[in-house]
Amino acid sequence: MYFLFKRLSFNIGLILISLILLLGIFGPLFSMDPEDQVRNEEQRIAINQPPGEYGLLGTDQQGQDYFANVAHGVKNSLFVGFVVGVITILIATMVGGIAAYKGGLIDELAMLITNIVLVFPVLPALLVLSAFLEERSLNLIILIISLISWPWAARAIRSQVLSLKEREFVSLAKISGTNDVKIASLEILPHLLSYIALVFAISIGAAILTEAGISVVGLGPENTVTLGILLQNAIAFESIRLGYWWIFVTPGILLTAFMFALYLIQTNMDAVFNPRLREE
Repeated sequence: MYFLFKRLSFNIGLILISLILLLGIFGPLFSMDPEDQVRNEEQRIAINQPPGEYGLLGTDQQGQDYFANVAHGVKNSLFVGFVVGVITILIATMVGGIAAYKGGLIDELAMLITNIVLVFPVLPALLVLSAFLEERSLNLIILIISLISWPWAARAIRSQVLSLKEREFVSLAKISGTNDVKIASLEILPHLLSYIALVFAISIGAAILTEAGISVVGLGPENTVTLGILLQNAIAFESIRLGYWWIFVTPGILLTAFMFALYLIQTNMDAVFNPRLREE
């Protein structure tokens, strides 16, 4: 892990991620919730005002403080990414790890289920499901994304466990009579942690982009705000055509910066932890 912090690009990614996290954590504490702004007519000020007199990021189409919307949008988008990432890792580690370690029929059944889910076109499936839902809450969107996002991670973790279980330290543990649970938790899992961290980072980025994608086409979570919802509102109200650039540019820059930061972190982690890419 120490070698990561010696890499400039990794540190740049870490700084970008940290700044966005700070905005998502502390921004909402110093701004009114968008739903409260909608209910409170006194909070509505001049509409579509640029950054400056009416706030750090101006106002939106409803006269709401746009910094408040962006701060809560970042918070909710990060929440989607983090929760989906955790669920994805839990399912993938259980399915891929057990399948690889046990082998035989268990492995075949696990991979059959994984392959069936894997061939599902993720974004079209989400669009269809979202269109038929009577109420699209943020938690429901998270659940849907999680349930169809784990197969690739399960296959990746399975391949790692297949390699690890053939190592000498695992064979010695089996010969000494150590049970499977202890071998998995004490011998195999510690060697998987760096790879799981890499998969977790990828899952977060994929979840945020997926939610943004379905939100932009109008099928995102209702009665809440995310970066994807902000982009969808900007498109719906023709903010770019009318010259209200900050309404579209701000969430777009934040999404781009977050994905770029994750890319820097992922590539550096892969270069350090993947023996085939490790620099001499």
